[in-house]
Amino acid sequence: MTGQRGLIPHEAGGHEHGKILWDTINKGTVMDAKSKPIAFPIAPKHVRYVKLGAGGRWEQESLEKSILRFGFESADPEALQLCREGKWGEIRQGWLEDSGCSARIASSFANQMKAFFEDKGDTLWVTFIDDKLHYGFLESGEPERANPGDDKDWSSFRRVREGWRSADAQGNSLTRTSLPGTVTKLSMFRSTTCNVADHEYLVNRINGLRSQEVKRADQARTELLEALVVLIRRLHERDFEVLVDMAFVNAGWRRLGRVGGNEPVKDLDLEMPLTRERAYVQIKSATSQGVLKSVVKEYQAREHYTRLFFVYHTSSDELKNDWEDSGVVLVGAEEVARMALESGISDWIIDRSR
Repeated sequence: MTGQRGLIPHEAGGHEHGKILWDTINKGTVMDAKSKPIAFPIAPKHVRYVKLGAGGRWEQESLEKSILRFGFESADPEALQLCREGKWGEIRQGWLEDSGCSARIASSFANQMKAFFEDKGDTLWVTFIDDKLHYGFLESGEPERANPGDDKDWSSFRRVREGWRSADAQGNSLTRTSLPGTVTKLSMFRSTTCNVADHEYLVNRINGLRSQEVKRADQARTELLEALVVLIRRLHERDFEVLVDMAFVNAGWRRLGRVGGNEPVKDLDLEMPLTRERAYVQIKSATSQGVLKSVVKEYQAREHYTRLFFVYHTSSDELKNDWEDSGVVLVGAEEVARMALESGISDWIIDRSR
């Protein structure tokens, strides 16, 4: 085998860089009349992760041209002929002789080339670009040489049917932070392509399906929030003030003034340390539109504040916020419950209600 012209298979490190041109479901720019659109739900025969070049150097090209670019000197004429004939043992032997790698590594390289070459379009390929998981199916046909004018580059590519996509069937972006570690750890794979162990979860996620565990967790969270709203409305006025104080402090605000007191309008005097933004919080257990209007009037007379949080848990009528452009924010019992849950003080509410 005369291939292996200095090729070093992709190693770990892939640094995502640059900004992609679109963020929603990415339609490919390269299609032909024989292309088959991706229909949901997808049901791939295999699911594989692929690293697009050492350090991610082929990511943007692959994304913009709707291709999967592949190394291992897969466009070398001799290697390509051996792939056509399915002589994977000779491919393996070529790696052993020409690169001096171990038998295990040579077998791995041959198997990765086989997965790429023999894919008939029923393998789901996934990769990470710009901190998003992208996926696609390959069109039929043999790999093509990626850079015919460069005698030192014998990488190849295959076209991705309808291009790479980065959103699930419901249109939700598949960001790295929204995926579990069983999926995100794929980007640490040191070679080029491997099977995805948690393939069932990933396929369901792309199809827009939630696991039973996630459904149960969502339901439990919804029920907890509903219960917290009821308990919050039962709190003593002083306890409600303390709760609101804790919620804002845990959210990053710094309290400059004490809770309550004799001041007629201001219950909490707040500052955001990073931006120095000043705000105050008016806390009312029970309120009305008339009270809100009066508080807003006082707020507008205080020029050093940029925001008013009007926090309440019960109102005699539905409050209407006509001052959003002036920085007025209404915070009802439902929002207080959410803040309490996210800041980890739900137990405090429950304990106060026993």
